[in-house]
Amino acid sequence: MRKALKVVAVNLAVLLVLVSLANVASSAFMYFYYKGQRGVSLKDPVLSYPVFHDKKRAFTLFDEFSKLRAEYHSYVGLRRLPFRGELTTVDEAGLRVHPAHGGDRPDAKRVGFFGGSTMWGTGSADDETIPALVDRASDAIVTLNLAESGYTSRQDLEMLINVVNLKTPLDVAVFYDGANDVALYCRAGQAVNTDGQTDLIRTKMRRERDDAIVFLKVMEPVITLVEKAGHKLRFGSLKEIPFDCDKDPARAEGVADLMLSNWRNARAIAQANGLEFYALLQPVAYVGTSDIAYLPPADAMAAQFRAVYPALKRKIAQDSSGWMFDLSDVFDGTGPLYFDFCHVPGRGNAMVAKRIVELLGRAQPRR
Repeated sequence: MRKALKVVAVNLAVLLVLVSLANVASSAFMYFYYKGQRGVSLKDPVLSYPVFHDKKRAFTLFDEFSKLRAEYHSYVGLRRLPFRGELTTVDEAGLRVHPAHGGDRPDAKRVGFFGGSTMWGTGSADDETIPALVDRASDAIVTLNLAESGYTSRQDLEMLINVVNLKTPLDVAVFYDGANDVALYCRAGQAVNTDGQTDLIRTKMRRERDDAIVFLKVMEPVITLVEKAGHKLRFGSLKEIPFDCDKDPARAEGVADLMLSNWRNARAIAQANGLEFYALLQPVAYVGTSDIAYLPPADAMAAQFRAVYPALKRKIAQDSSGWMFDLSDVFDGTGPLYFDFCHVPGRGNAMVAKRIVELLGRAQPRR
């Protein structure tokens, strides 16, 4: 009996050692793998695109971007943590900030800009984002960048509710959407009223619920590694995620209707709180006549934009209320500007900012 117990004890000890080694190895692999994914290389193909005239400056921008971290916020999802770099600044409230240009009139309109990473300013320095350029272009406008990477029109709506609940001083709200709504809601099986973190949060909650099973808790690092590897094998990038708007015209129409519904709800909330409201359809690389010959060949993502954007453009053109505007043609006939499916550097943002200033110019000064 004593010999049998000794054998059991030895086997348990060996098992514990093997489990510990597997956990340590899994944790170390994930740490060094994701650490290696952070940062960029001067050999990155994107830096060779003709849109970047100053390669070293572009490298700094993308290197700083790779170092940004985020945390979860109720209702809106992820927002960036404070960061101060050479070209990128995020304040304590998690907002991208830009230098104040000074000289604003006392009655200047206070304009809040909502949107995803294109409005936030991916690939642009603090003073080259759309809100910064609009601010600098007119002494009758003061801007606040309320955008965040990955946000859809639904998250813009939630962010607007947060802003009015906090009584943030604003006179005008501007939504700038299209790219993320299509990229998210055209994914096969993606439900409306969900965001990009839904599956991640559900997985985390299931794991917490299953913690009662001691084995699963003990093996958590190994399980996490297997899950991440499985996701990587299934969806190595956005190019490999299954989409279906191009195969289902009704779904494409539905995605367009969903975005416009979010805009209308946002306008109602803005007006109820004394704000003017404008909604802008953003440009994307695969719709229009901008030069994108240097970009990788069109893929499944491109097909989604070509399926949904015509519906969006048609519906906006049919609306005569004067607050929806189609900016998807702003880069038509230009040379190289895009460095991916929707992002442009500062000079592209300047073209968008010019159109927005013209749009806001019709607004009356704040009383």
